Amino acid sequence: MRVFVIALTSFCLAGAAAAQTCTFVSECVNEEPCQATEFDMDVKTSDDYASGTLSSVAGDVETRITNTQAASFYSGYQSDSFHLLTLFKANISKYTVHTVWADDGVLSVTYHGRCV
Repeated sequence: MRVFVIALTSFCLAGAAAAQTCTFVSECVNEEPCQATEFDMDVKTSDDYASGTLSSVAGDVETRITNTQAASFYSGYQSDSFHLLTLFKANISKYTVHTVWADDGVLSVTYHGRCV
């Protein structure tokens, strides 16, 4: 019975992520102090919950998904940038992008918000 409840709980957590919108209210760039922001992203999950798409004004990023009891992790790579969206329980989310330029170094941006 316990295995069934855990499996059902995992399915319900993953099912809630099938299509949702994340709204980010804080942006942190490299070591600078965080600033208020308004940034939205649509999150779509495949039927098998193994892959997804992050869509924003910056474009679409195809991702792989890792689900745990604590969170779902969407990770993908596009145009010299690594993207990681973490969806925690209670709809709390963190979205981080790391970009590397040959001449200019590294840009790290983290957004804090919620997904519903």
